[in-house]
Amino acid sequence: MRSHEALHAAPNSSSRVRHNELVRRACCDKLEERRLPGQARSSQLLSEPSRGHMACRTIHRCYPYRRLLSSCLLLSLLIACDLVARAQDPALSKLEAQFQSETNPVRKAKLLAKLGPLEVDEAARMIKADQDEMAFAALERFRDDARTTADALAATQVNASRHPAGFKELQIGLRESLRRLGDFVSLVPSDEQARLETLRSDLANTQNSLIEALFPSPKEKRGKDGKAD
Repeated sequence: MRSHEALHAAPNSSSRVRHNELVRRACCDKLEERRLPGQARSSQLLSEPSRGHMACRTIHRCYPYRRLLSSCLLLSLLIACDLVARAQDPALSKLEAQFQSETNPVRKAKLLAKLGPLEVDEAARMIKADQDEMAFAALERFRDDARTTADALAATQVNASRHPAGFKELQIGLRESLRRLGDFVSLVPSDEQARLETLRSDLANTQNSLIEALFPSPKEKRGKDGKAD
């Protein structure tokens, strides 16, 4: 009421300053009265239920990123496990590095002869750890390396019956690898048996080609004896 009366009172020259002060306060009171309801409504928008809803929406938006992060962590864990498994067999890692860097066919064949049985043993450990696909990938890589190395030896046109270096070692290594692959029958699931049999057949064919080079038939031997060694 005091503010309302002050607005309608006629100010004289001596009370003008007083009158202006009252008018200013009255205007501030009106603005404050208008602003308070709006502030109350704003605070209601930030009530606990609304905050919970906003939090749920934020979590929902972040969920795809959480799934991506989980997938990346899982992949990193699998890679780390594979590296640890390889680190447990330093002989295998060393032979693999030497084989990949070697260019001489004979030395490459000798390295693969040592590497083959170790690769088969490593594949067996993978299968026992339910890593069948990784095991078959390693075995198929070994099969391809064996075929490529045997072809490189044959391309040298060396008489293997007189100069068996490389041929003999690789043939013995393949024979041992095939013997160890025979134990896979009890490890590999039935739906993978055909894949295993194909691998064994391919390696056996490569071994047979080496045996034929080391022990040619009399006719083939006469033909090779006519060539310069």
